[in-house]
Amino acid sequence: MFSSRVPIAVYALSTGVTLVIIIFVMAIMHRRLKKVNMVESLKSDRIEVYSMEIRITEKAQQFLKSTK
Repeated sequence: MFSSRVPIAVYALSTGVTLVIIIFVMAIMHRRLKKVNMVESLKSDRIEVYSMEIRITEKAQQFLKSTK
């Protein structure tokens, strides 16, 4: 049978591996996010949201016309 006791080294190893992976992913994402022009990103996002609102309004008007 297996022992029901888990050595503390297993917890330390799993914590260490998790931290290494997190730090690795964080470093990669930090470099990629530094390259993004945030002002341009916000501008394009506002245009997209605005155009979505227009599409929703047009569809609502079409729906209201079709129900009359």
